[in-house]
Amino acid sequence: MGAFSGVNRVACSEFYGVQKSPRDCMAAIRQMPSGEVPITYTFNGYDRATRLPQYYQSGDCMVQIELGGPELPATIDLIPKDLKSMATGVLETCTKKPSYIGGFLAGDLDPIRQWLSSEQGDLDRAFPPSTAFPTISVTTSQPDYISPGDYDPSMARMLAEFIFETARRYSPTSELGDLLRQRAIRLVRKEGEMQPRGKRVPWWVAPGQGLSLLRPGEAALNATEIAEGGGGGGQTARRTKRRKRVVVDQG
Repeated sequence: MGAFSGVNRVACSEFYGVQKSPRDCMAAIRQMPSGEVPITYTFNGYDRATRLPQYYQSGDCMVQIELGGPELPATIDLIPKDLKSMATGVLETCTKKPSYIGGFLAGDLDPIRQWLSSEQGDLDRAFPPSTAFPTISVTTSQPDYISPGDYDPSMARMLAEFIFETARRYSPTSELGDLLRQRAIRLVRKEGEMQPRGKRVPWWVAPGQGLSLLRPGEAALNATEIAEGGGGGGQTARRTKRRKRVVVDQG
């Protein structure tokens, strides 16, 4: 995976916290590595510098780097400059006056868009690991990883829009067009069941089914990891009211 030149989407939501100012978030982003040479990241590896997921924290702001999707590759090459640009994009889109709310960016969505918009892209079949996509979250300090690419309701909506866009190219009597429309409707229905905190269910599980499916990197940030990162995630109050969400097309 190289530069994020494909389809990117930003989603802003009060769930990711309300910042007093973007100053802490700017400081957290400055901690991220720079450069145009790809870094090979692994999952549950021993080297914290190349182990996903990653987080960077300053004050009450945290930047989290993760991958989303049902199937994740064992390793992935990511360019530090691109990751930093993604985080800056979320900051500039969401953490600004008057609201200063957080959010996330899902990048390189072309592979999963193409897969879900094809005949073989059944939501109940195994996904190719190549459909995994990076996410960058800019949020108030959290005690665990948020994984918006799996659990944020707006992801189901984004993916449904991709499929509807392809389905519109087919006639009303097309079997493939009908298949795609039904797939998109399922994701829209799933959006209404999803929540980013608590009993989380990912977007690929059928409506009415599924418990929280944990990824290897989704365990809570433990004391050792927090110490290595120079600060821990502060527990934030869980709100039950419906949160305002804004989705921005970046490509």
